[in-house]
Amino acid sequence: DGETGQNSTNRADLHVSFSLRAAGEAIGLFAADGTLIDAVTFTNQLDNVSMGRSPDGSTNMVVLPQASPRGSNSAAPAAPVVVTIEVIGADVMLTFTTQAGLRYRLQFKDDLGAAGWNDVPGDVTASSGLSTKADTSTAGQRFYRVVNIP
Repeated sequence: DGETGQNSTNRADLHVSFSLRAAGEAIGLFAADGTLIDAVTFTNQLDNVSMGRSPDGSTNMVVLPQASPRGSNSAAPAAPVVVTIEVIGADVMLTFTTQAGLRYRLQFKDDLGAAGWNDVPGDVTASSGLSTKADTSTAGQRFYRVVNIP
């Protein structure tokens, strides 16, 4: 985070003299002899969304339910978070956080007081950390949620 002034001998966390761009880039960890130990290339990062390898040590990068510094990354799927909503003509496009390989369902209500949620047809099987789903049959005001499905 570029805040080396936060380093002290009584704190476990260390701060380096550089920061990573939220728009994405690559970072590597090298041994003293120059041997590559590990490297990560990432794309656009979202505020308050932690990503990590799960299970630990694998190449599979997932959205984590919570940050896990100095601890094991949890493989439990994080609840999806809607990050953008865009209206294109009569269609509503929702982009939300996902975990590759898991399935998600977009649901809606026209009235928040209604008993149940209605499914937007067509579940999403995620292939990355973000997925987009369109509601093409909108009429008036709608309330949305995205849920993980087994």
